[in-house]
Order: sequence, then structure tokens, then C-alpha cells
Amino acid sequence: MSVPDAAKQGGDVARPAGTVTFLLTDIEGSTHNWEASPVSMRAALERHDAILNEGIAEHSGHVLTERGEGDSFFAVFERASDAVAAASALQLALHREIWPEETPVNVRMAIHTGEAGGDYRGQDVNRCARLRATAHGGQVVLSATTEALVRGHLPPGATTGDLGQQRLRDLAQPERVYQLNHDELPTDFPRLRSLDTFKNNLPLQLTSFVGREAEIEEVKRRLRYDHLVTITGAGGSGKTRLALQVAADVIEDFDDGVWLIDLSALSDRKQIERSVAQAVDVREEPGRELAETLIERLGDKALLLVLDNCEHVLDAVSRSAESLLRAIPELRLLATSREPLNIAGETAWRVPTLSMPDSDRVSDVAGLDRYEAIRLFVDRALTAQPKFGLSPSNAPAVVQICHRLDGVPLAIELAAARMRLMAPDEILKRLEDRFHLLTGGSRTALPRQQTLRAAVDWSHDLLSDSERVLFRRLSVFAGGFDLEAADEVGQGEAIATADVLDLLSALVDKSLVATDVTEGGAIRYRLHETLRQYGREKLAAAADETEARERHLSYFIDLAERAYEHAGRVDPTMRWLDRLDREHDNFRAALAWARDSHRDKFVQVSGALVSLWWLPALHIKEGREWLTAALTERQGPARDIARAMVAASSVASWQADPAAAHALAAEALHSWQSIGDQIGVALAHEALGWSQVMGGEDLAALTSMEACLAILGAINNERLYNRGQLNVSQVLVNLGRVEEVESVASEALERGGRLGEERDIWLSLHFLADSALARGDPAAAEGRYRQSLGAALDYGATLQAGMEVQGMAMALCGQGRVDDGLRLNAAAQAWLHAGGFHSENVPFWSGYMHRYIDPARAELSGEALTALEEDGQQMGFEAAIDFALHQAGSQTSA
Repeated sequence: MSVPDAAKQGGDVARPAGTVTFLLTDIEGSTHNWEASPVSMRAALERHDAILNEGIAEHSGHVLTERGEGDSFFAVFERASDAVAAASALQLALHREIWPEETPVNVRMAIHTGEAGGDYRGQDVNRCARLRATAHGGQVVLSATTEALVRGHLPPGATTGDLGQQRLRDLAQPERVYQLNHDELPTDFPRLRSLDTFKNNLPLQLTSFVGREAEIEEVKRRLRYDHLVTITGAGGSGKTRLALQVAADVIEDFDDGVWLIDLSALSDRKQIERSVAQAVDVREEPGRELAETLIERLGDKALLLVLDNCEHVLDAVSRSAESLLRAIPELRLLATSREPLNIAGETAWRVPTLSMPDSDRVSDVAGLDRYEAIRLFVDRALTAQPKFGLSPSNAPAVVQICHRLDGVPLAIELAAARMRLMAPDEILKRLEDRFHLLTGGSRTALPRQQTLRAAVDWSHDLLSDSERVLFRRLSVFAGGFDLEAADEVGQGEAIATADVLDLLSALVDKSLVATDVTEGGAIRYRLHETLRQYGREKLAAAADETEARERHLSYFIDLAERAYEHAGRVDPTMRWLDRLDREHDNFRAALAWARDSHRDKFVQVSGALVSLWWLPALHIKEGREWLTAALTERQGPARDIARAMVAASSVASWQADPAAAHALAAEALHSWQSIGDQIGVALAHEALGWSQVMGGEDLAALTSMEACLAILGAINNERLYNRGQLNVSQVLVNLGRVEEVESVASEALERGGRLGEERDIWLSLHFLADSALARGDPAAAEGRYRQSLGAALDYGATLQAGMEVQGMAMALCGQGRVDDGLRLNAAAQAWLHAGGFHSENVPFWSGYMHRYIDPARAELSGEALTALEEDGQQMGFEAAIDFALHQAGSQTSA
């Protein structure tokens, strides 16, 4: 759409909210016009756009330029009377315009009043769009809601005419439609293009269709090019409703009709063929196969068959579909099934879950209606409880409900139906027993759509015996898993390792296992939470639960050990650290099983996960809890206990608990010396040194760190030696030996860069920044902290990045940029505190804070300081990082 800049700007200012009136327009026959005369059509479209922009603006309308497509306009008005007056004036202007003969411009318009929604999306907008689809060029149609509002307030010369009840293509309740007439305009139009105008047997739906706009367009696009499109997905994912809506939208494309064939009660090919024949009004002929009669009678027809619920008669429907498609050139098939039909020419399209907001960020209630899952819950909740509305108090629970139900439409609808008796937070509490809670669906629905258990039972009952065994074993995974893990856990009695891949593929095809692609392109698998809960019920009732959990524990112990050798002991590459974080939920499950069943393995795996506990943000508290529990009884081999003590000491140091960290490190050092493992001894010295650093015992810390460096140097491993040098750098900074820091940290930075060690690059830059701060050069410190912040984020040290931001804050304060510095400091402290680390309790760091932060705070009055620091806390850490990386350096220091 060609829209002048001024019009675009005017349309985006002070947009109406709440209950508004929509005006949607498009040009009838524009595709033909473009093909016939593109030059003339381009000029005509420019004139059309100018008329609509001017007319809408004159009547206080707002053009949403981002919502118009091609030649369509999307406008919104605060008052229904303004929208109707605009439509009348626009049709008059368009009628009076002299258009090129080869490119006539006939504009159809629809007006409907409803809720705007957070971004002008939702069922009221969809209803207006489908109202527009019924109209003809030059015609304006109104919904009954709008007509009632403008009755008695029409522009001069205008009247309305009742066109009767019409079935729109959203398949919900019929709409009484009115035509806007004017004395100077044509009023005689063909019958509206409602569903009743076209050949079809699409059923009326008693509830509105929520969301899925992008999915509808995608399936329609595929249907234009492919003769068979199969919508696949798990039970309750909304396959049928999506297929029906697509069928309604494309009904004009099929002169011989759109026909629904429900296969849910059928069992063989003959029954399928009879149902098809009945739908398209073809009768059986004596002595002749019905398939032959169908092919003969439909051979030249252009029609769409919707084959719904194919999964239980997959072989039969596949053979029938293939036979029909080979013989009927203009036939299109739209199927729904838990798995593809797997015939030539098929496009399988898996229906995604409904869109949802981030589960832990519910700050803007007004914007939640952008998300399909929330809109569906609210729509169905209003049916059960008409007074319900989203509010700051109930929105977090509603968001959590949708997440816990994986955005699955059936589950959300069943949960919303419970609003008759419960509030959202009560529903959320009971979702642990969701199969009892989520019952009571529509009595007119298929039995398997009336309760969540029935929907899952239907899918489970269609599995082979081996598929059922693998499905329940996979339920021990938490979060997700890869093929290697599936092979290890899935094998056992009744399933050989070589069979796991084929069985897993079958479960994916049957929509019981979902797939995700990682940033690196690897495939991961997962069970939706509802299916995992169901699988665990089946696993608990089977004889192989213990074996599956033992295999799961064994696999993740092995993974933790491999990660420790690389990420925590020899080669700290992000590949391993990323993998640990990706499997975090599985490690939790393994730790819980080990805690309850294998105390020796509990201490083994908790200690091996030291990198997971201290590196990513917000894992430190959890790591301390697991390690404390594992070390309570000290069961297991001496090596595992000593390693867990080093890990616990490291975590305690990061929580600024030097006394506990020192005691653990000292005990670990004694154990490693008794075992005779030199790397273990070195790492214990390192842990001891960090506890002393955090306790302000810098001279003792230097002794510990130099002892660690000496051992690592003797091992003749550059990577480990660099690690030792960085430890020494930290203590030299604390002691104020700045020149030595510059020398040692610069050498470590060069070596780390040559070896490609991101951790060493980050820490080298950090200590160089510290040394600049220590020698009183905040301008140099600012640049270096910016570099170390970027390096920390590259490495994945998200919690520790808070120290870099805080260092930047001190550097800014030292240059006189008090407001910026104190805001950053408040944001960094909030982030560190949330992760369990209190930097103000660390002696060397608090010394910098006294030097730079305290004088800056003293410059401001109490109220001004409080407001500034509250602003910093509310800005969020991501915004603080963005400021530190991109804005702080661009400003001139005071």
C-alpha cells in the first residue's frame, strides 16, 4: 500500500484503545487489474490510497499502516458514527472519481465494533475481516453491533438495509448483516458471499476461533500448491478447528464445494468411501465398486475434501486418498491426523502450540492479549464466569496455567471451564493432578475431547507395544533430551538399542514427542508436560520404572564426568558449559533420584557439576543447596567427596561466605594430598585462595595461589598454567601491586587469545580493568570494563557480568558521571543479589566502592538518591548491559 509519510505518522498518533470501531477495505478484482495493466493499476492505486488516507483522517480515523496488505486498508475509530461517516464519504469520493477503463477501482468495506486488543488483533478484528469477505465492490456492510450504535446518527443521505442472518467464515454464530446505503450510490448488489452462498457442509461452531492467523495463512498457501496437506499434532492441539477455518477461508476457490468427512467413527476403507460419497452426493451403483463411481462422477470437479481424524484408519485413508488424487486433477485434500498419511505428494504440517508470553515476566497486563493462549483462556473463562477479567492479581496465574499446559488448546479450554468454581491461582495449584482437574468439556464433543485424559488415552491406545514402552521410558527425562540420551535410557527389556531411533521417529510422527532445533543445528526431543505426566503414570504402573531411572542417572553421571574433565579441570570450553546448562532439568532429576536412592552417586554428580553451579546466572543458590545436601553424610569414594568439597567451597566464595568456603577448601586440600592427585591439590589451593580473597586475607591468598600456580606449571599444560596466572593476578590487584598485575594479566591475555580460551580473555581483561581502577584511572577502567563485560557475556558468565557492570559504574562515578554510575550500580547489585552474591561484602571490591560509589552517593540528597537507585533497580540488567556496552562510552566524561 502506498501511503504518504504524513498519513502514516498521523495514523500512528494517539490510537484508540478499548472498545473501538474497525473499518476494513480492499479492492475487488485487484489481482486481475494488476495482471491486465500494471502501469495503469499502479497509478490508480496511488489515487485510491490518497482518497482513503484523506477521508479517514477527516473523520478522526487512524490508519494502521502495518496491518494493511496490498490494496487493503485497516482503520480504527473511537466512535462508530465516525467510521460509518468515513465509509459513506469514501464510497462517494471513489464513485465520483474517473478511473481508467482497464483498471476500475471497486472497493468493498466492512465495519464492526469490538475490542481493540493489545495490537489490534483478536476475534473482533477477524470477524470484521470475514464480514468484508462477504461484500462486493462498492458495497459497505455493517455488523449488527455497529448498526445498533449508529442508528439515528447516520450521515446525510445515508440509510441502512437489513441483509438478514449470514454465516461468516469464522464458523461461529451467524451475524445479522446490514448494508450502508446512500442516495447517490448503487444499492443493488448480488447476494453476499457468506458460507450459505457456496456448496459446503461445514458445521456451525458454538465457540469463537481464537488466534492462529499466521497458521491459517500458511496452510492456505500450502493448499494452493499441494494436492494433499495433512495437519498433524497431538490430541487437543486444535487440528480440526484449524482445518475447518482454512476450509471456510478458501471456499471461493472450489466451485464444486468444500466437504467435511469425519472419520472418527469409521473403521475401514469402504466406510470411508461411503462417507465421501454421502458428503458429495454420489450414490452407489449396483454391481460397481463405489471407488470407481466416485472417480467417474468427480473426475472434472474442483472441490476440497476435509478428512478429519485419520490416525486410527491410517492405512485405509491413505489408499483411498491416493486413489482419488491420482484420478481427479482438481481435487484438494486437507487431512487432520496425529501422524502423516505418508503418500506421494503429501505435505505434512505440524500445528504449533498457541503463542504465550514469557512465564516469569508478567508486567504489562494490557499487552497479554497479543498471545493466543491467553486470549483463548480469557474467551473460554468468560463463558464460564462472565465477570472474569485479566488483572494484575490474576494474570501471573493465567500465564503460568497456559505454560504448564504447553499452550495446548484443549487443555486450556478445559482449565478455563473450571472458572465456574475456581479462581486462576486455585486452578494452577491443582495442575499437578491435571488429569482429574481437566474434565467437563462439551457434552456434544467427541468423547476423547471431553477430558484431557481421554484425549491422551486415544493417542496412547493407537501405539504399538514397543512404542508404548519407549514412550513411558522417555517420561523420565525433564526438559528435553538428545538421541544419545534416548538410546541409553530407552533400551532394555523389549527394546534393543538399534530399535530406539525407529521407535522414537514413530513417536515424533504420531505427535507424542516434539522436536526442537538448537542454535547449533542439533535436534533435541521433548515431551509436553501433560504427556510427560501421563507417561510417568504409565511408567509407575509398569515393572521397568526403576530400570529407566537408573539408566537416566547413569547417563547423566557419565555426562557430568565428561563435562568436568573438560569444563572444570582441563579445557573450559563453552561447548561443554552450554551442554550442561541445556541439560539442567535432567541433572535436577538425576540428582533427586540419586539423593533418594544412591547417596554415593549423589555426591559424585553434584561435585562434577561445579561449572554449572557457579557460571550461569541464578544457579549458585541451587548449587549450594545440592552440594550441602550431598556432603551431609559424606558417602562415596574419597575423590568424589574431595571434589564436591572444592565445588562447595567455590560456590560459597561466590556467595561471599569466606568462613564456610575456607573450611571446605582446607578439608578438600587435606583429602587431595592424601589421595596424591596433583591437579586435585592445585584446585584445592585455588579454592582456598579464593576463600582467603573473599575474607580479605590477601597475603595468605597469594601464598595459596602461588602454590596452585607452581603445581600447574609443573604439569606442563599451557591452559592450566594460564588459569593459575589469572588467580595470582586477582591477589596482586588486591595488594595494589598494579605493575605486576599489568604484566601478568597481559601475558595471560595474550596466551588466552592464542589458545582461544574465552574464560582467560574475560578474566585477563577484568584484572586489567581492576588495576586501572586501583591506580586511580577511571577513564581507562571504563574502557577495560566494557571489554571485560563483552568477554564475560561471550563466555557465558552471566552472573559474574554483574561485577563488570558494577566496575563500569565505579569508573563512571570516578569521572563525575554520578547519575549514570549510580543507576548502573543499582542495577548490577540487584542482579548480583538475585544470584546470591553480595559484592559489597567482598573486602577488595568494597574498597573500590568506598572510593568511587560512596562519594557519588554523598553528592545527592536523600530523596534524589533514592529515586535514582530505584530507577536503576527497575531498569533491569539487560538494559544496564546495553547501556554499559553501547552508550556509556559515547558520552563525554565530566
